[in-house]
Amino acid sequence: MEAAEEVARNWLGQHIRVLRTSKGLTLRDMLGRTGLSPSTLSKIENGRLSVTFDKLVLLARALEVDVSQLLSSADHHAPNGRRSITRNGEGEIYSSPQYTYRMLCADLAKKKIIPLLARVEQRELDAFDHLVRHEGEEFIYVLEGEVELHTEFYETITLRPGDCAYFDSRMGHALTCRQGNGHVLWISTIPEHEAGAGLGFVHRPGRQTIRHKTLQPAPAKRARSRKSRPTY
Repeated sequence: MEAAEEVARNWLGQHIRVLRTSKGLTLRDMLGRTGLSPSTLSKIENGRLSVTFDKLVLLARALEVDVSQLLSSADHHAPNGRRSITRNGEGEIYSSPQYTYRMLCADLAKKKIIPLLARVEQRELDAFDHLVRHEGEEFIYVLEGEVELHTEFYETITLRPGDCAYFDSRMGHALTCRQGNGHVLWISTIPEHEAGAGLGFVHRPGRQTIRHKTLQPAPAKRARSRKSRPTY
């Protein structure tokens, strides 16, 4: 698994570098578009640093592609009547310290939703630097194990197989694994102003590039302490 994750990091880093340089963007240009320092982005491009999903969204917007394009090596076309099928066990895998994602139907660009399977890797909220929030809405459906949904404005709730949740992505959120292998179907919408375009920047002839407002991370709230947590 570690070898596969290293390969995935290296491939993603190289892909990001190719996209960045093809658009004539420097590491400092990316700082202005993503807030990621040149040293951090250099580590990502060299496969030495994993990227959380919210940062993938920032990078995709900065590079003017959608997330599926960023994570897929396939050629992208958008004819009418398009269709995509991902067989069981297929789909490119990307790992971060918090989640391992299997991208679904990644060969279609400019989708209005991002579907993926996710394995929740962390059992404690302390493993997150902050609760993530960004534009859009999200749906999760628990397939296996027990997960805890942490949100900015609600009490932490435990979700079991068959349970689901739908929430506003602008509200700080994170998932942790309470028991067993926490596997979820995770669907994230693309904001209305980006749907069908996959762009995080609007270009207007003769005008300076306008950047869509990016919500800042919300401070992480600690889950209620428990005397003991299950181990497995």
